[in-house]
Amino acid sequence: MSLNKLNIYIPNDLSLGIIQSQVINKGNHFFSKKYDAIVYHCNEQNKKKLNDLKIEDIRWYRSVFNSILKLPKGSHLYTRNIWEFALMFLFIKIIRRHYLIYDYRGLASSEFSFNNGNKIKRSIINLFEKLPSKFANEIHTVSLKFKEFLSEHYNTHVNHVVPCLVNKISSFDNPNINGEIKLIYVGGMNKWQKIEEILVYFNTIQTKLDCSLTIITGDQEKLKPYLTKYKHLNIQTLSGNNDFVIKELRKHHVGFLFRDDLIFNQVASPVKFLEYITNGVIPIMSNNIGDYSDLTKNLEIGFTDKEILSREEIINKRRKLFNIQNKLNIFSWKDFDEEQYLKLVNKKD
Repeated sequence: MSLNKLNIYIPNDLSLGIIQSQVINKGNHFFSKKYDAIVYHCNEQNKKKLNDLKIEDIRWYRSVFNSILKLPKGSHLYTRNIWEFALMFLFIKIIRRHYLIYDYRGLASSEFSFNNGNKIKRSIINLFEKLPSKFANEIHTVSLKFKEFLSEHYNTHVNHVVPCLVNKISSFDNPNINGEIKLIYVGGMNKWQKIEEILVYFNTIQTKLDCSLTIITGDQEKLKPYLTKYKHLNIQTLSGNNDFVIKELRKHHVGFLFRDDLIFNQVASPVKFLEYITNGVIPIMSNNIGDYSDLTKNLEIGFTDKEILSREEIINKRRKLFNIQNKLNIFSWKDFDEEQYLKLVNKKD
């Protein structure tokens, strides 16, 4: 009997944290339930970046085309990159009869349109983005709303909905808050991450509550103009790796997650949301963030960006989060339960 093996291709443009938390973990925990062996494939230019990761079986290549061509006929391949999929399909699938798994992690054409606006380039991206929906053997995506989008606009069937999960769940001991309310923002300084809106909102909160804001970002230079503009606010700035972020989250009470009401946000699954709630941080967020806006409402553990916070309500939400910590276990790679996740998102009053 031949070995049942999955070949996972790691995109070149992912950060180390995402490679570990969303690619390696998906292979080691989700796909390992179906396959006897998981092999990771990565470009040699990423050797230094991946040096500290513990990957049991990794193959390095200079050309993704040659790498795929060397695989036995009928091999199973996984990718989350539309350009890699196009290469796999146009040059490999028909000749080699490979089984292709594509994972829709974001809506690239919509993101490009927001950041650029070039209609010709967007049309090209949109064309390639549709290829997996027609020709992949198996489709995965990160949210129920993304599944509905793919069904409506691409007329495709989604096999699995797997959000951006976390490594582990760290229960917190005390939902009460002594002293100041500690708010936190973790992320970049891109326009769609709405840092100015966060600071304007915090300015309002600070007039009503004894509170502080911690900003953890790798974009310290881009942050400086905002700090100058809002120098009267009680803000601390930090940077660090994912382990550092998790330790800091556990010291805080409320976390910001603001997004514009755009299609690529409506279908998204920002891992920051789960990092917040699994470490005792109550999210204050927009109403248009993938499944998480519905999930927050159903679990009664968050605020919208239109609400004015009060100390009593923050503590009340943390108590609710404290009382349902066991439900959060399904959001770790080790204990993920797709059916239970969809039930939480679809919960009706």
